[in-house]
Amino acid sequence: MGKMNVTNSFHVLFLCTGNICRSPMAEGVLRQMMIEESVPGVVVASAGIAAASGFPASAHAVTACRERGIDISGHRSRPLTREILAETDLVLTMEMHHLYAAKSFSPGCADRMYLLSHYAEGTEDAAPFGVEDPIGGDLDEYRAALTTIGAYLEKALPRIAEVIRTSARES
Repeated sequence: MGKMNVTNSFHVLFLCTGNICRSPMAEGVLRQMMIEESVPGVVVASAGIAAASGFPASAHAVTACRERGIDISGHRSRPLTREILAETDLVLTMEMHHLYAAKSFSPGCADRMYLLSHYAEGTEDAAPFGVEDPIGGDLDEYRAALTTIGAYLEKALPRIAEVIRTSARES
């Protein structure tokens, strides 16, 4: 895949377990938001702390996203690597254990890593502590997870936009 980081671009990474449900849905939602808000130069990606390479997003994740006009059908899973973390400006995880795994995996990047729900609330101790994994559930569970992810990203959008603007000024 080569080096992701391109001059004048800001890289956001969503992280979950298998990179076939929550993080691809979050990736699709934020990518759509960046288009709707006309925010240029943002690269949105996802990975999993226990992901295998090359698997498509789960059928229910694809369907739930499609219902909202978001196409994640081309998604392919990938495992988290130190290289991915080194090239990422903001890491948003679905659950605390993903955050702990990423921080222990690459401590030098820990200052760029957050639990999505905490990032959205602007605090490190807000409940709830993440987005529940819909894997193995029915379509309604995927819709619920997508609704939760969307709500967190709506709340986090001003903060994400400010971080992107600050990063662009510094480059």
